[in-house]
Amino acid sequence: MSPGSNVQLEQKQYLLPYFESSVAVLSTIGVCLTGISLWAIAITRFSPLHAVPLCTSIACAVANGLCYYAFYTASAPLPEAIASVFADIFWLLQEAGLPLYSYQILVHMLHGRARCFYKSIFWTALSMVGVIRVTIATMRAIQILDGSVPFARAINFLHIGYFSSIAIAETYSSVLLIGFLWKAYRMALIVSSMRPVLKYLLWSTEIRLSTLCLVGIVRAATYPFQLVEQHAVNIPNQIDRFVYSLECLFPVLLIIDIVVPKDRGASELHKIISVSSRDVYHPRHSLPSPPDSLSSAPPVPDEQWTKGITTPEATDLTVNSRGHDTQPQQV
Repeated sequence: MSPGSNVQLEQKQYLLPYFESSVAVLSTIGVCLTGISLWAIAITRFSPLHAVPLCTSIACAVANGLCYYAFYTASAPLPEAIASVFADIFWLLQEAGLPLYSYQILVHMLHGRARCFYKSIFWTALSMVGVIRVTIATMRAIQILDGSVPFARAINFLHIGYFSSIAIAETYSSVLLIGFLWKAYRMALIVSSMRPVLKYLLWSTEIRLSTLCLVGIVRAATYPFQLVEQHAVNIPNQIDRFVYSLECLFPVLLIIDIVVPKDRGASELHKIISVSSRDVYHPRHSLPSPPDSLSSAPPVPDEQWTKGITTPEATDLTVNSRGHDTQPQQV
């Protein structure tokens, strides 16, 4: 028997029942958040933003379940390798899918060169994430099938670029979004009722930024110290497992961010944000319609936007819940 085979046997000498393992708890979190995501879709109208917490939660549940089969059971090498590959694919969907939430908001605010530049930076970072994850999945499968191939160290260090790229994608998106929201918050002096909603969205964006940056930095720093594949056997690995647990709970923030603003004047909120972004990039062009989670109102012409922000009185009289002009009744 080769030394690599002995390593594989040592890794699985302590076979835990499924719900005695941490991956079972993480998989259960994914199942619960999947149900909560479906509830959020049921009480609001479905939009692409709803797909982010739903898909990442499903991927979390499936990936951790496959991880148990691949790394915590004594099965044949081929089924374990197949389970490992699919686990890596679903981890990719889970972790690379989280920055898509900010992306779907920003892509409706940016125009022209700014939009092209943002999309090129964002998709370059996510492409690096995908390439690195596919490389990791291939190396793990080869290592399971042929234990004599020592890929463990290379896999550990590939995760540095993997987590760093995810952090870069979310940081870039969140910084741009915070800039738009701050500008809209200053303009919201005209519509004072929108200021609490804008303040809430600013806080939620800052929390997303700080959380995913923390996850990316900490996991990039701790994952290279992994001694046994997918086993937290030392302090850095336990820190990594703790931070990954927080990442599994991240869709909760997205669900709250989707549900809360629906009953708090989303139509007027999107109006202010759109005017602030248009003022920076395209002062003479109107914006496309927003994502459903931000507003269900159709786009309105430039004259109506301008008319709606000139004075507080004009705002109160010209904007209704559908985004159309209304005239004051004659006395």
